[in-house]
Amino acid sequence: RRIRMPLLNSTPVSAGIKYASDQLTMELSDHLLAKNLLTRDQIAVLNSKKAFTGESLDRLMIKEGLVQELEVLQALSAVSNIPFLSLVEMAIKPEALSQLPARIALRYQIIPLKFENGTLTLAISQVPAASMVDSIRMVVGCAIDWALCSQYDIGNSLKHFYGIGAESIS
Repeated sequence: RRIRMPLLNSTPVSAGIKYASDQLTMELSDHLLAKNLLTRDQIAVLNSKKAFTGESLDRLMIKEGLVQELEVLQALSAVSNIPFLSLVEMAIKPEALSQLPARIALRYQIIPLKFENGTLTLAISQVPAASMVDSIRMVVGCAIDWALCSQYDIGNSLKHFYGIGAESIS
């Protein structure tokens, strides 16, 4: 089975995307340890908080101020095979916006970037869970590519394209 990833030059590449899982979380921890961005003790504390709060490890790292969001997203990109992009550098295509209902964009905090060759590219600030990918694919009825982007960029884009009152759409 081929999975296509968005690249800046729009050339699809066959690659094994890894979705959110305990294994991916361990790979992220190992990656950040290897880059000396976190210590084993910090990861142990974060894992305890994760068990208590249910928040994802990557969100806790950012929330606790241990690792900058950009570094977390780059590490997630490396371990998940989902490219990291800056929305500032992207021109969001109107045909992409028309492919994704506002309620879905807001519920999942995703922004459609482009729709080419029957594939919708979506920006997200976390690695999606496989169940989320399946749910969105059922709604849009086409193949989906993913790109990791900052939570700030996603939030601003949602407000820009779906309006200030967009958060009230259900």
